[in-house]
Amino acid sequence: MPEIGASMPVRGTQLQIDGSTKDVGAVDPTALESLLNLQMESGSVAGLEQDGILVYKDPAKDLDLQIGDTLDATFTNGTRKTLTVAGIYDDASIAGNWLISLDTLDAAVNSARRLLRPRPAGRQRVAERRAGRADTLTTKFPQLKIQDQAQYLDEAEGQVDQLLVMITVLLAFVFVIAMLGIAITLALSVYERTREIGLMRAVGMTRRQARRMIRGESLIVTLFGGLVGVVLGSAIGIALSKAVPKTVINTISFPFGQMGTYVVATAVVGLLAAIYPARKAARMNVLAAISTT
Repeated sequence: MPEIGASMPVRGTQLQIDGSTKDVGAVDPTALESLLNLQMESGSVAGLEQDGILVYKDPAKDLDLQIGDTLDATFTNGTRKTLTVAGIYDDASIAGNWLISLDTLDAAVNSARRLLRPRPAGRQRVAERRAGRADTLTTKFPQLKIQDQAQYLDEAEGQVDQLLVMITVLLAFVFVIAMLGIAITLALSVYERTREIGLMRAVGMTRRQARRMIRGESLIVTLFGGLVGVVLGSAIGIALSKAVPKTVINTISFPFGQMGTYVVATAVVGLLAAIYPARKAARMNVLAAISTT
């Protein structure tokens, strides 16, 4: 197609390396350099031509691999090959952790084509590139999915958004469970302090003040829990972000608006949880409460 300036078929397989199964991608070395920037730390993509293998820096560090080291690899059909480390790269966001050449894969085992990575020719508009050709291709090949870079990113972000929706739903359940727990705890507290509350009512505490006291206790508990949760959650989030490669997460930001909303939500939960215990304390019979042992 004249609209495509460069393309590269991508295949996938699994190899047994160092006693464990690795997901390995197979690419065309020549096209790879023009389509992806792996940010090579050492070696070169050209080394893939001679039964070479490119390794992401993390597994390379774990296995103490250097340029020129050899790996005994077993393919899915039992074929064994000795692969030479041709390069170590720094960006695994698209390429994964291990890469070999298509020729190396074809010489060992047949593997179905999984994905075609094209690069458009020139600076034509996306709509113009896709017009006509895309409709024809998808008609002939219904399983074909054509995406530009923006669409690919939107799809990836959509998967993350689905995960966030699930987490938000679970968080809503946590609020409900917390509200029930706080209500039960306050109710038990009121029951255990029946004589104390009766004495305070006897010396002048009004029903309104009794309700305010219970609501205040509930707010202290919920706000303390909410603030501790925000601090611990932020710390854990930072730790997890540091553990993820920079090619996946390269910026840490805090959604202060959302965090503030959750803290306010904990206060609302505290007020709702205190409704029944506060009414129970306020409507307590003073004489009966004082005589309680």
